Amino acid sequence: MPRPKSDIDNFQDEIIARWSVGESIDDIFEYLTTEIAIGKRTLERRLSEWQLFRYQSRTTITPDILDKIRYLTFHHGYKDVSIIRDLGREGIHLSPRALQFVRLKHGIKRRYRTDEERNEVLAQARRFIENHSTHSTSVRSYGRSYLYNFVRSQAGLLVGKNRIYQIYKEIYPEEVQQRRRATWINRTDFQVPGPNFLWSLDGYAKLADFGFQIYGCIDAYSRLIIWIYVGRSATTAISTLKQYLRTILTAGVRPCFTRADHGVETPLWAGAQATLADQDQSVITYKDEQGVVHQHRQGTRLSSVHLMGPSTRNIKIESWWRLFRSGSTDRWIAFKSELINNGLFIPNDKCDQIAVYAIYGPILRKEFAEFVQIWNSHTIRKQKTRPHVRPGIPYDLYNTDVDADWGFPIKEGAKSYEAAKIMYSAVENIEIDDFMTPETTDWCEEQLEIIGYNGMLNANEDQIRPHLQIYLELRDIVRYHVISGEAPHLELIQPPTGGTEAYIQLLDLLRNNHPVFANENLRGDEIPQEIAQGIQGIQEEDYYINDE
Repeated sequence: MPRPKSDIDNFQDEIIARWSVGESIDDIFEYLTTEIAIGKRTLERRLSEWQLFRYQSRTTITPDILDKIRYLTFHHGYKDVSIIRDLGREGIHLSPRALQFVRLKHGIKRRYRTDEERNEVLAQARRFIENHSTHSTSVRSYGRSYLYNFVRSQAGLLVGKNRIYQIYKEIYPEEVQQRRRATWINRTDFQVPGPNFLWSLDGYAKLADFGFQIYGCIDAYSRLIIWIYVGRSATTAISTLKQYLRTILTAGVRPCFTRADHGVETPLWAGAQATLADQDQSVITYKDEQGVVHQHRQGTRLSSVHLMGPSTRNIKIESWWRLFRSGSTDRWIAFKSELINNGLFIPNDKCDQIAVYAIYGPILRKEFAEFVQIWNSHTIRKQKTRPHVRPGIPYDLYNTDVDADWGFPIKEGAKSYEAAKIMYSAVENIEIDDFMTPETTDWCEEQLEIIGYNGMLNANEDQIRPHLQIYLELRDIVRYHVISGEAPHLELIQPPTGGTEAYIQLLDLLRNNHPVFANENLRGDEIPQEIAQGIQGIQEEDYYINDE
């Protein structure tokens, strides 16, 4: 005769979840006594009947695993199903109930059940925004969606969009009045089949006359920003080659196709993309509209892996630049224009530029990195009128297991990895990240400390013209020092130069030193017309977000 069902059976899933992540019998028993009347012997008997002692594996929740769960929850904005997927790829296997238990036990919450909890989190969010505004003005450009993602990823706080925006309106009422709604063109067309199928690359020149050149790369499927570069040399081929090579070596993958304009910065990294494709004899298989299977072979032929075209048709990255401007650079464009128009900053003047880099270089890099993080972890919503727009979080979409990853691995031991390392060795010691020589940077930091600069925004004037008086004071100190001829000698880092000729020289060097580069013949097929037309037809509405 079967045992009569006990109240404990209603808690089987919860008990198994707690057992699987290392909860002791005493801890589980203590939990159950708050829910039902039960004896410890009954619990032990049920654990034995469910064969947990014999078969159920247990995962020890270490501090590293907790940090990973916390990071994916707040930094990436992941739901539990995506957290379980990423943990599983690292050999950490949790059930949905077990993950939920771990999160709640350690305060990694998405909802707050009591008014006391809710009010405390709102107070923390207010303090975070107010404290952040003493260091940076970036939050003033954020609307409801960007603000929500910013607070979640940077402060580790999940507060409803309306609640957090109400705090923002109380702190910055004048900014709310000035916000504009974005507009878009409603079109539909080609969908990218999966992550790493197409990377779209381009430069952003709106701050170039302020000394800041920007270059970025976006994955067309997920809309994840693969990298963004802020420095002195985004428009030189050597710089973009180094950016590309260190990215694919760090990520361990190269895209199937790339898309860029005809700029002078493109040939080197596009050539590297083709060279790497040739090393592993890359082949992709696809079906046309009639269902016929085709194979496309990639190789050293540039047109087998790369699409050239004007910037205005490089929609994926061009559309993102518009959002980047409204969310991050508009204030800086207005500020640098005011400085230039009033003669307070002269482009290409060494003294002015040194002062700008010393004060604003770290600030811009931090703010732009924050905006990229917000973008990569924000939610692109499903839209009825545009069914081709793929909803989701860019981080999550890029790591999806629903659609195939079209990237080609760049892993140690493969010919492509060896080739990438050789090419990178030729540019590894070329400086592209520092604005100034180390001696100049150190000297400027000493001067800023002497004049009392601590990075804080102290007055209302600083909110519109950040650190203007500090900049003017440092600029005069720099100019006096340069005129005096005293040590140290202040100098900017010169952008690396080189274009197609440099790439040819690099290939000659590689051919002479490594057999994998010995074949002179171009290999690879032209990108099929149906794929090329589809990529060219990608439209900009994928990027619309009503960040009111």
